[in-house]
Amino acid sequence: MDKQQYNNSMRLESYDLQKFARETYLLNAQRIFDALPDDVYKNAKRVIAAGCGDSYCAAFSAKKAFEDLVGLPYFGLPAIEVSRHFGAGDFDDTLFLGISSRGRTSRVLEAAKRINTLGKDSTTVAIVNFKIQDSLLEKECDQSIHVEMPVFECGEYTEHAPCQRSYFSTMFTLITIAVKMGEVRGNYSHEQALDYLEQTIRYAEAFDNTAAVQLNGLRN
Repeated sequence: MDKQQYNNSMRLESYDLQKFARETYLLNAQRIFDALPDDVYKNAKRVIAAGCGDSYCAAFSAKKAFEDLVGLPYFGLPAIEVSRHFGAGDFDDTLFLGISSRGRTSRVLEAAKRINTLGKDSTTVAIVNFKIQDSLLEKECDQSIHVEMPVFECGEYTEHAPCQRSYFSTMFTLITIAVKMGEVRGNYSHEQALDYLEQTIRYAEAFDNTAAVQLNGLRN
């Protein structure tokens, strides 16, 4: 069997993750840390993160980080639930994190508009991977965070790459926000906050050894 017949962008991205994690950290950690005023973190009484597809998966997966590090109610939801299933009073004093790779996802935009309209003393933040002129989400939100992704070439599969890299970069962004928010609210020191981020990247880098073991198993 020629295993190269089964090569694909998802496999190539998986083996690149440990390198990508460190590069993403170096490109973005300080930018994310400095993106929002401290008062936004101090005054929020709940956090709502929303997206569609893998953006929703990232929002959902960040729940424990916010609960453990920040200690506030956190909701990681499909964007349509935010705009259709929450009452008007549910958005007061909310930090909303709207996730859309290019800032064009209509359901996320709808959710941001609803919170801006109904949420008293709330802040809406767009999290995007690509800076484009017609990013309606960035125009709608109070703040935006551009998460830069390192360039990745995977030959003939480059144009068909799945969203592992955007998913990881979004997860890293949400965890970084949680770490910063916990620090600003006095839950731990700045040094501890930086250590939490370093542990996050080392966890991803550990995949290198795991991947090598799995690859050797496939060859045998």
